Amino acid sequence: MKKYNKIILIALLTTLASTTCLADGNTLLTQCRSAMKLLDGDNNLDKSEVLDAGQCMGYIKGTTASFKMFKLHNTCWPESGPSTAQAARIVFKYISDNPAKLHEPEILVSALALNQAFPCM
Repeated sequence: MKKYNKIILIALLTTLASTTCLADGNTLLTQCRSAMKLLDGDNNLDKSEVLDAGQCMGYIKGTTASFKMFKLHNTCWPESGPSTAQAARIVFKYISDNPAKLHEPEILVSALALNQAFPCM
């Protein structure tokens, strides 16, 4: 069954890649910078920043849910989390601290960030 789940995920990601241009770390950094402002209580975001914040949080929510469901990338999740806000902060910090990874697809930098934060022992 796990084999089929991974095949379905790969097919889904391939479909998404072919229908939309996959964003890279630069895009995710910009979007999540707006999310960090919002999470830190800044209510003076313009419409485009609000949209960026929503895209970051939605992307992180979907990514963490997928990783948990398919048990991908050797990431061992704590039973109670992380929350979407915590995961977004982890990914934002990782891409901020690793500018050499900004050209990589957002799915890769997200996986690297979350795996670093929650490695399997």
